[in-house]
Amino acid sequence: MKRIILLVSGIILLFTNNSYSQKSFTTYYEMRDFMQSSSGAFKFGLYGFDNPAILNYNQSSLDMLGIISSQENIIGFKRWGLFTGLGGTGFGVMSRFYDGKPAYDYRISQSFGSRTFGMGISYGWSNSHGLKYGFGDMMQVGMLIRPNGNLSLAFNHAFSLMNSNAETVAEIAIRPFTDYPMTFFVDASLFDDKNLSDLNYSGGLSWEFAPGVRANGRYFRDEIYSLGVDISFGRYGVGYNQVSNSSDGFAQSAVGLRMFGNDRTFTDDVLSDDMFVALDLSGSIKYQRNRWFDDSMTLIDLLYLIDESIKDEFIKGMVVNLTNFSANKSMTWEIRNKLLEFKNSGKTIVAYIDRASIDLYHLASVADKIIIDEMGYLSIKGYASGRSYYKRMFDNLGVGFEELRYFKYKSAFEDYTRTEMSEGEREQRQALIDSWYESTREEICSSRKISISDFDRIVDSKIGYFPSDAIAEKLADEMGRWMDMEKKISKDYRIAGVVPIGYRQYLEEPIDDQWGAPKKRIAIYYLTGVCDMDEGIKAREAAETIKWILESPYYSALILRVDSPGGDAMASDYISKLLSERKDKIKIVNVKNFRLDHSIWASFFSFEKDVKPVIVTQGMVAASGGYWLSMNADEIVASPFTVTGSIGVIGAWIYDKGLQDTLGIGYDMIKRGKYSDMGQSYTLPIIPIGLPLRNLTPDELDQRTIEIMALYDKFITLVTEGREISKDNVEVVAQGRIWTGVDAKKIGLVDKIGGLDDAIKVAKEKAGIKEGERYTIDEFPAPKMFDLIPFISNMVGINVEKTKQEINTLDFLLQNNGKPMPMLSIDYWDIIK
Repeated sequence: MKRIILLVSGIILLFTNNSYSQKSFTTYYEMRDFMQSSSGAFKFGLYGFDNPAILNYNQSSLDMLGIISSQENIIGFKRWGLFTGLGGTGFGVMSRFYDGKPAYDYRISQSFGSRTFGMGISYGWSNSHGLKYGFGDMMQVGMLIRPNGNLSLAFNHAFSLMNSNAETVAEIAIRPFTDYPMTFFVDASLFDDKNLSDLNYSGGLSWEFAPGVRANGRYFRDEIYSLGVDISFGRYGVGYNQVSNSSDGFAQSAVGLRMFGNDRTFTDDVLSDDMFVALDLSGSIKYQRNRWFDDSMTLIDLLYLIDESIKDEFIKGMVVNLTNFSANKSMTWEIRNKLLEFKNSGKTIVAYIDRASIDLYHLASVADKIIIDEMGYLSIKGYASGRSYYKRMFDNLGVGFEELRYFKYKSAFEDYTRTEMSEGEREQRQALIDSWYESTREEICSSRKISISDFDRIVDSKIGYFPSDAIAEKLADEMGRWMDMEKKISKDYRIAGVVPIGYRQYLEEPIDDQWGAPKKRIAIYYLTGVCDMDEGIKAREAAETIKWILESPYYSALILRVDSPGGDAMASDYISKLLSERKDKIKIVNVKNFRLDHSIWASFFSFEKDVKPVIVTQGMVAASGGYWLSMNADEIVASPFTVTGSIGVIGAWIYDKGLQDTLGIGYDMIKRGKYSDMGQSYTLPIIPIGLPLRNLTPDELDQRTIEIMALYDKFITLVTEGREISKDNVEVVAQGRIWTGVDAKKIGLVDKIGGLDDAIKVAKEKAGIKEGERYTIDEFPAPKMFDLIPFISNMVGINVEKTKQEINTLDFLLQNNGKPMPMLSIDYWDIIK
């Protein structure tokens, strides 16, 4: 913090030169008719025009403020301004008239930082008429410090790029009551070479005495005072400010209109009626959206949105559009579980479906009422799972494949060496399907009041059900169209209306009344994709960030969302070892506390507060190397549909067995070293991949076998230590066997059935975050800026993403050819999506 303050002070001193008195930009107090209080005391000031650092508190994707000002009255205004905030970016223009012509002062601003400490920078310029009167290019650097809910310090330094005009502004605002917007403020401005005796200053009060209703009073050094009022109606608001000097009759009035940005409003308590919200879940649900050009719904945003709807007393129900909904089984169950919480709070859910599979219908079944489209169709056929086998194809192509398999259920590579399922694969895959079916059946029957025998009959009687048949079988309640839902819901439930709801609505709730950052923060890190050092989970990068989070005083808990089929053991261990070392610290703490037991000094010597709880929430797949990532957490949470376990190691060796000759590719080499030609391969033209020239020798095969068994023994030992289960018990559930979340809980591989929402609740409890206490969730890794693949796919008509994934998978296998890997079969990878 000290370094940053010194840096800003240096910038201020660098650009401050005291040679000119002509003002070449609009100064702070020249905006006083537009500002009812100091910048840091009232909402977001002028959206960066006055101090760019204030934009750190702007949550709205678009907020616009227009102000007109004139002397004596608001008719025939002589000055106006238009200010826009787009999150941390601001743009504003202010006009003034010279010789009957307008001079425009433009500024564009950008903020960066946090709610505790933020900075910002602005660049300003003027039009040609403004240049004529000395206005021109300028810059300003702002700073906002809010260490807690009671104190706000703001600084701003503006300077001309045309001459040495400069102005420094400092503000102090105090709220006697934390998070209650009654704010006392003082500010001061020094322009150019004036002495401190020439300091301009003001002081006053800004008080939001009702939600969105603010009264402001301000007194200036030159015996001028201002009185203002601002009234918000949610997405728009109005304001009035009068600047006066009673001694000479001077008066200046300004009227403002704010639009688009969400704000608190008294109308929520006075005018609100009971309503339903319309939740549109058409489209895919993902973990993180790209920063630009991506309006996708994320899982955590959806959970938060439903949670806020539960708390809103005016929301009596929710109508959910499930057309084209897309998510994997585990994520679908998590959403259903959260909607069930909404339903159990005493509120109503109406689900709309048109064409639904068993998974989509499972989600819809949570509703009190299911409305199916008049031309809809239900296909509740149960579950099936299979895999392709390529042995004969490889034989015909001249591709050799050696499966280094020593465990019954570790079937990752049997696709290439067999023509049908092995006994172990058939057994575990059937158990997986049975578990999914039974979990789905149980919840559908419970919600729809259907007996288990009737459900089985419905599944086995028909391929699918048209709307009338679905209603007859109690699978749906009515027919209708989504476009008619608002009218239908309003009539059936006698409510004021149906209001569309989206993730932005709650994410853009204003936080200007909440100074400083919450003391408690929870970090969520998404470990998704293959376990690899630089692809997939990107273990090298992830380990650095996770280590920082675990050591950082800013975070109270860490949640790892694991959705990975495994891969490179090193990549898995990079993360797992960090968690294991953290557990070792806890053991040291417990020993220290035991020695100090019954002592009044024990609490002073406890180091446990420095060891953060780590919770793993397993997504659709957290198996093999994915389980390796999970095993050292304090608690593992999995959904009923999670594929986990697969504690085992396998290897494979793919090589050329005649394909080279068929393709007519020649290859020659030289070598030194007994094993140096192991993996030596030719390269295909255009596509930079190829196959090793030979199979493993008996000696090499023996060595690989020893490596696989050694890594397996290490895996078993680490699970034993991480889960505190006897080695014999781990051996029983290992051998590469996959388990659903339900079965994994029974055998001690996971602790709780739940999802991300449940993991957050567990993390809050373990971190000591009390009910109602403010906290912040930060997500890692940083999302991508944008993703061009969907645009390219649409242009060329090819699923570029799938093609890219298949090429990456092939490259991954070739890069790890012959290596022992804790990895799930590639056939299972598709269910992650």
